Amino acid sequence: MSIAPYLDIKDAALAVGNTILATVAEEARSALPARVRVSWEDGDGAERSMWVVKLQGLVPRLDDKVIVTFPSNGAEPVVTGVVDSLARKPDLRRTEGPNLVMKEDERLQISGPDGKPWLEVEAHPEGPRLRFLVSPEGLDLPGTIKISGDAVELKARQGEIRLDASGDVRIMGEIVRLN
Repeated sequence: MSIAPYLDIKDAALAVGNTILATVAEEARSALPARVRVSWEDGDGAERSMWVVKLQGLVPRLDDKVIVTFPSNGAEPVVTGVVDSLARKPDLRRTEGPNLVMKEDERLQISGPDGKPWLEVEAHPEGPRLRFLVSPEGLDLPGTIKISGDAVELKARQGEIRLDASGDVRIMGEIVRLN
């Protein structure tokens, strides 16, 4: 069902075939899960806003800058992208989720949307083992990453180990052995 007959589009900038930059004014509601309310300034400087459908899989958040396109063969505007600004987004509050208690002979497997296993957690006598079953894009954490243990080993089964830094690289130890 198209909502185009109910849209009051008086702004030439959001006419059929045009694209505008807008701001997310309200995130999707349960009654409108595929839409977000966007706002923009029209050519006369007046504030406009409307609920707009978004591309599947796109997750625009409050105050994100988004690209809104009105396809020339479409019945209504569509949010086609989120402009990634460098402004840091506040961390989302996490709510308490399910808790899984594993037995010694069990493992937990996390799979992707295609059903392919991504990650596995299994119990070992020395403690839990976390194993990636696919090559991850990366591990990205805010702040400083600290790894601590009685001993720390990094091992590349094939290829090299690379350390890249925008500043100095320091190796500190009682004795530093190379080769």
